[in-house]
Amino acid sequence: MSDMKALDNTSDSSLNPNNENTGSGLEDILDEIILVEKNYEAQNHKASEEENAFLEDLLNAPGTPELSPTPDPEPAPTPDPTPALTPDPEPAATPEPAPDPAPAPDPANHNKTIRIDFPAKESRKNPTVTDTSADISSADAVIVERILNIDESGSDETVDEFVREFQNRLLSSRMTETAHKMETSPSDKPLPTTLSSTGPGKFRKRFKSDVTSGSSGRVKGSGDPPDGNKPTTKKKHYILQRMFLLSFIMFFVACLGAGAFVWATVQETPEWDPSKLENHKYASFIYDNQNNKIAQLSAPGENRLPVKYEELPDLLKNTLLGVEDKRFYDHLGFDPVRIVKGAINTARNPTRPEGGSTLTVQLAKDTFIEFEDRSIRSGKDGVRRKLQEIVLSLQIERNYTKEEILTTYLTQIFFGHGAYGIRSAALVYFGKEDLNDLTPPEIALLCGLPQAPGEYDPYFYPEKAKARRELVLGVMSENGLITYEEYLTYREEPFYFIDDIRESLDELNLGPGQMKQHPYFVDYVVNCLMDKNMYDLTYDQIYSGGLHIYTTLDSKVQATAEKVMADPANFPPDAASDGAPVQGAFVMLENETGNVVAMVGGRQYTKQLCFNRAWEGKRQVGSTAKPLIVYGPALETGRFDANTVLVDEPFSYQGWSPKNAMGGYSGAITMRTAVASSINIYAVKLYLAAGPEHCYNFAKNLGLEMIGSQAGFISNSLGAFEATPLEMARAYSAYPNDGMLADVRCVTKVVGFDGKVIMEPLPQSRRVMNEMTAYAMDELLRGVITNGTGRNAIIGNWYICGKTGTTNLDYDIFGHVSGNPDAWFVGYNPLYTASIWIGFDKTNWDHYLKLEYGGNRPATIWNKIMTVALEDKEVRTQPNWQMKGINVPKKSSVWPEGYDSTGKKKKDPEPDADSE
Repeated sequence: MSDMKALDNTSDSSLNPNNENTGSGLEDILDEIILVEKNYEAQNHKASEEENAFLEDLLNAPGTPELSPTPDPEPAPTPDPTPALTPDPEPAATPEPAPDPAPAPDPANHNKTIRIDFPAKESRKNPTVTDTSADISSADAVIVERILNIDESGSDETVDEFVREFQNRLLSSRMTETAHKMETSPSDKPLPTTLSSTGPGKFRKRFKSDVTSGSSGRVKGSGDPPDGNKPTTKKKHYILQRMFLLSFIMFFVACLGAGAFVWATVQETPEWDPSKLENHKYASFIYDNQNNKIAQLSAPGENRLPVKYEELPDLLKNTLLGVEDKRFYDHLGFDPVRIVKGAINTARNPTRPEGGSTLTVQLAKDTFIEFEDRSIRSGKDGVRRKLQEIVLSLQIERNYTKEEILTTYLTQIFFGHGAYGIRSAALVYFGKEDLNDLTPPEIALLCGLPQAPGEYDPYFYPEKAKARRELVLGVMSENGLITYEEYLTYREEPFYFIDDIRESLDELNLGPGQMKQHPYFVDYVVNCLMDKNMYDLTYDQIYSGGLHIYTTLDSKVQATAEKVMADPANFPPDAASDGAPVQGAFVMLENETGNVVAMVGGRQYTKQLCFNRAWEGKRQVGSTAKPLIVYGPALETGRFDANTVLVDEPFSYQGWSPKNAMGGYSGAITMRTAVASSINIYAVKLYLAAGPEHCYNFAKNLGLEMIGSQAGFISNSLGAFEATPLEMARAYSAYPNDGMLADVRCVTKVVGFDGKVIMEPLPQSRRVMNEMTAYAMDELLRGVITNGTGRNAIIGNWYICGKTGTTNLDYDIFGHVSGNPDAWFVGYNPLYTASIWIGFDKTNWDHYLKLEYGGNRPATIWNKIMTVALEDKEVRTQPNWQMKGINVPKKSSVWPEGYDSTGKKKKDPEPDADSE
């Protein structure tokens, strides 16, 4: 029984085989016996008075048969009395030798005492262990077999009977062996004072397993192990086995959990869509009429330009790989070495986490991972995102070559300031679209930006950008891309071009990523491209289609116009009590084609797509309307000409009494005089004479929209309706163009990123008046410049025509206050027509012009801009029609009755004296 293992839990218990629970009695008794044996053999303790008392209590337990005293077969030479284990208070005599084997237990001896004498302590040295109970008799074996075969449902008597018989034999043999071992090799260690107890079914199963499997030496007859430490070693092995098994189970469960997590993460990976890598959104460019690039258009987050692998300099490619991905050509999409290093560095410095991403992983992240998820770097979500990036990078590597991956990366990756891709970055930071023009320090700066574009921004953090550039230059030197001497030189190079760009963009209040010269014109071009009635392109086509848009803009004239309009000296000072400046707008068109040569929508461009007064600001046009709605229509009828005379005198029509701008009346005057001096009374009378409906339709055919019906608003004759500077310039351009009205055109050609022409609008024009009408009106408007209100528009010997215009304050609001809401000048020469307006966006008591007229500042501004436009042109001293040899017939003026040919009223003749 020495090989039987004691159960783990221990508690105080009395041995009672007669317990009412059948299994419990047998198990308790045998368990206690096994425990006594195991503890004794393991500890080899000595017997003491406490041990004798313990054994005595064990043998005298209720239901336990008594054993006959068993004397030692070979008593010690010098017997030493030892404490006896007996239930009686009297000490027992020296035990007599007991027969071997022990006699069968007798129920009658239940109350007999048993005395066991132990040898002296001195004789316990160098003991010899002898297993006196190595073999079990056949009777014992039969009993064991019968116990093992007892059914769980057996009766209490049956169980008790076998238990008592087995207990009697076992205790008899055990007592003899115990006494012998205590005599030969006692231990100083005391026996335990508590015994093990287990539940009913547990012992039977364990006992049966030990017997049938051969683990019990007594059943097999193998005897006790000779080595006293062997049970402890087996126990250690058992614990190690259990620990190993538990660790394996935990590892297996962890693997299952990790596998489930990976599987679920892979299932949630964004869908593989190659079109996201192939169909890039590219920025578009706008060019002036000399093919100079003036603007770059891109949607938010899509400022990208196409690039080919062959266009990438070797220095750029090698530098980028040396900084971002040294094993790019060796890995399959992700680099385990970099991931491990990144994890270690992150553990060392959690404030600067490193992910160990390759170029392919970065490309996968920027292409397929949602923007709000890209910044997640820690926790379960960070692991999930990283796994998805790896899966996508493997897909990329499987479908594309390394050269294609590198090219796509350099086309798509973000470099800061709205620049996506290396070409956009080179243009934004250095103004270089050709990558071969980049210098080594410029390449070093660009290759250092993708890691943290915001942190290394050279516009806002120049010191950090310089340190990052120096680090990349060091990598270039270590890899033999540049020499060490070049490294020392390049690291000190300042950011010249970046400083220049920042200064120029600050003037326009634009960010560095927004390359836009002449913004008012560019905004107008974008609007026209999206206009369904003009070019009908979509927003995505314009901002993400990689278009090359060629326009009609003359950059020299545009720059001059922007400068003149921004100069405070050209506008009234302190025009408003709150300090608000007078605003203005200017437009110049080419007469024959309708091309927009220049456009300025305000004194200063303050924000993206700000209000453009040149084509969006409708204002009352004043007297500039007269040639369009009065004189031109009248000439077109054929019943009136430049010499038509009407009387300038007080006049009322349907309760309305117009007044001349300067007051007073001129009497009978010709149309020529009325146009040059801008006489209101003459214009109203001629409007009514030519027919309001005819006049209304003529002006509408020129592209003007007027208020009310053609017959109901006579104030239209004096310019009470509203129009934009662009509309006024276009309408006037029909006169120098021989009565042909050209459609406004700002785009000459649109080419896709693949080089194919998408559209090429040609000039379009239509006849809106008779040629003779245009020639006659041309002569009339020439007089305004030479003899009238537009003298400030004279430019050398150039043939200039034009008309001034000024509106009046509303009498119902301002009464007799002197001032003007608007001041205009529209003029032309044989090549160009231009219009200018100045005033406030809203007219009120604090915002109106004080004694400003169209012939003053507006005509002066017009002159300054037009002079630059004509400075490299051949001077034209005659209109186009005169150069063609056409003569305009002059009709005799029909003066009103009572007026002479000078317009003076005839005096009544004196009576003849002889008549009486």
